[in-house]
Amino acid sequence: MRLMAADLAAWHHSAGDGVDPNTAVWAALPPPWEVLDGSSACTRADVEAACRTAGLDPEGSGWTAPAARRVVAVFRPTPELVHGVSIADPVWASLLRRAGVFSGKHVKPELAADAGHGLASGIVVSELPTTGRPTE
Repeated sequence: MRLMAADLAAWHHSAGDGVDPNTAVWAALPPPWEVLDGSSACTRADVEAACRTAGLDPEGSGWTAPAARRVVAVFRPTPELVHGVSIADPVWASLLRRAGVFSGKHVKPELAADAGHGLASGIVVSELPTTGRPTE
């Protein structure tokens, strides 16, 4: 269940959208903590009735059916970006960002040696940006 701010809920209502039907199901059922501690009962039939009253299919909306199996994407490390330049390692990217490299400013003197070492080590994995000025 999601929590919606009052101003956003009012906007949905004024726009004619109304409240999500799942909210009506949630409101019609006892709170889960009361069911878990045994002070209230909530059967599958109760959930199905609340869904039908709200205009939802109990299984199709996920109230009485298990969640659909989802496939997790294969992890592929992506380069970190520093002002549009791809850097192979996030730690180096952080140092270059702090140093001011590629920002169009002067590199901070206290980080210049470290930044120079990283740049010479091949941590930049994309083409460097050009200034648009012809080279001499």
